[in-house]
Amino acid sequence: QSPGAAAAKGWFGEAIPHAWRATELKPNHARAYLFWGLSLKYLGEPAAAVVPLRKGVEVGSEVFDLQFALGEVLLEIGQDREAETYLENARRRDPNDPRPIRDLERLHAKTK
Repeated sequence: QSPGAAAAKGWFGEAIPHAWRATELKPNHARAYLFWGLSLKYLGEPAAAVVPLRKGVEVGSEVFDLQFALGEVLLEIGQDREAETYLENARRRDPNDPRPIRDLERLHAKTK
């Protein structure tokens, strides 16, 4: 593991309790759920990332990044049908971002 990767892993690990605490203090802080969920995803725990990302979508359904991140982790853990819903939501929120389209194409190729 490179020194940069180790440092990033440490930063993601540090971000989790802070993001969690932010959600305790302000339960409708959608971006705090995003930071919490993405930290778990990048630490290799996509299944654990689903919980905070779902909560983030509940309180901030208009946030592209939450819809996209939840779609990605659901796709990563094999919950394809549900992943498609959130990736479509993300695509509708920002039709110019190629990432949801790319993931939807990957999902559709997988299910053929």
